[in-house]
Amino acid sequence: MKTSLSCLLALIVSVLCLHAATPEADFSTANAAYAAGKYTDAKQGYETLIREGDYAANLFYNLGNAEWRLHDAGHAVLAYERALAIQPDGPEARANLAFVQKQTGAQLFPAKSWQVIFPPVNLSTLAWALVLALWVALLSFLAIWLRWVQDGTWAGLAAVVALLVAGYLGAAIWQGEKRLRTAIVVAAKVDARYAPADNSALADTLPAGSEVRILQNSGEWTYCLLPGEIRAWLPAAAIESISLKPA
Repeated sequence: MKTSLSCLLALIVSVLCLHAATPEADFSTANAAYAAGKYTDAKQGYETLIREGDYAANLFYNLGNAEWRLHDAGHAVLAYERALAIQPDGPEARANLAFVQKQTGAQLFPAKSWQVIFPPVNLSTLAWALVLALWVALLSFLAIWLRWVQDGTWAGLAAVVALLVAGYLGAAIWQGEKRLRTAIVVAAKVDARYAPADNSALADTLPAGSEVRILQNSGEWTYCLLPGEIRAWLPAAAIESISLKPA
């Protein structure tokens, strides 16, 4: 009985270790393919890991490099944007993103002056900080209400500061989520039209890597806000949202 149990535990441990090692091994295999100049194989390896739910900044960064080597500027920009969504302070991804967008002449939304107060930070980090700030505010109010402290001045001040911090963090998360709703033109170029039809009047032509904001999905067409503040329809297949979450 003890022998059978030991064998079962050993089997479970070996399976778990194999499962844990597989993504790392697959990532190394894809990197080796990239180093050997087999960019299509590398891309397929990275995309397989992503489909399995392995969302890592270096994975998307390497995918972007493979896409660029395969002359797919639109998907390269998309991959770099996703890498930065996970690790906003990634200098390599930010530099490569700017380089590719400059090469394609991508149309981008101008940065707003007030956005400077919301530096790019990982949304999970912001969410945890928001929860902590709300707990501090709640405990401070409870300390005053239940008379845990003789002088509630400091507790009140802590509650006010925590609420102000929570408000800032909430606004930063809202801005980050708004950024994730931005879509990237992944086609070599795409014609934006005033109506969802190929023969409709042309609103603009966007090169690969351009940014748009999705306003409405309608089958094969998507209604978008363009960087020039124009609202127009784009073929749905020509753009892809930065966010990996389903809309």
